[in-house]
Amino acid sequence: MIADKAFEDSSKLSLTHLNYVERSNKIRIEKLLNGVSVVLGVYNVPTIGATCTLYNASGIAIVDSSGITTNDGRVTLPSVLLPKISGLITMTCSGGTYIDEATGITTNAPTVRAETVYSGTGGLTLIASPLSEIAYQLADTNSGNTTTIAAVIMAKNTAVATAFGLSGVDIITTIPTDLNTTVAANDDAGKFGLVLAAISQMGENSADDNPADTITALVTDMADGDIDGRNTGTEIVTITEAINNFINSTGDYQTTNGTGAGNTGIVGTATGEGSIKGNFAIAIISAYDGSNTAPTVQNYIGACEPDLYDWQLERQSNRHRRG
Repeated sequence: MIADKAFEDSSKLSLTHLNYVERSNKIRIEKLLNGVSVVLGVYNVPTIGATCTLYNASGIAIVDSSGITTNDGRVTLPSVLLPKISGLITMTCSGGTYIDEATGITTNAPTVRAETVYSGTGGLTLIASPLSEIAYQLADTNSGNTTTIAAVIMAKNTAVATAFGLSGVDIITTIPTDLNTTVAANDDAGKFGLVLAAISQMGENSADDNPADTITALVTDMADGDIDGRNTGTEIVTITEAINNFINSTGDYQTTNGTGAGNTGIVGTATGEGSIKGNFAIAIISAYDGSNTAPTVQNYIGACEPDLYDWQLERQSNRHRRG
């Protein structure tokens, strides 16, 4: 504080003679919420014994935000101080094991990440999976720069979901069905679980050495915005082919079978808009611009409801007869 008049008698100085002077070198403090509940999970199928940790927008580990996943693939942290401002939150999960859906073999889990732009209020659920890791790697175009990632990560999460036939499914908050133990229902969890099984099948049919190699190949595949499939030698294994191979225990390098093939339910055979096969086919057809991979007959079949496809075949057949 300073005197209002420069030469005023200091012995008569009172608080009314003083003016406040605001300092220009203010210290910015990141506001924190009271502790909120946080659910962290990691799924190829439920991954047991993985260590999951949250990081703030500066890449610094958030206090008390680390835990080890249990038999259901999750850990609940009852009171975590999350930033009270909107910003990037990253979860990294490493270690742990799971039973591979396609092979039935106990497998060391790859390190996977999941990211979201946190609103600054309320609790948080983050689910890491091969899909969230693909989205992370597609978003990370500037050597881990969090500002770059934050600008695009939500769009990448959505784009990855759409490319894998999961249009409308939130892949970073939905807990997928474990097909090793449970029949997939025709809901977001069931569809998500079946796509994860299809990714496992892609890895087996491609003779990948480990799940990280499968993820890397799919990141490369999706560089053009869609999933064209893995060339396994005798076929191109897209999501549709991977689901069929998983159900029928077929495809290149098929050696052992998991228990999930009988748990795909109606989700494994459904076609048309809203199904995995239908959404995947629609994404491929929509992305075709004449220069990229052309849709196949199977894509058009997958995009149609069965009755509609039968009607189209009959209509074409009638045209040929008249011709």
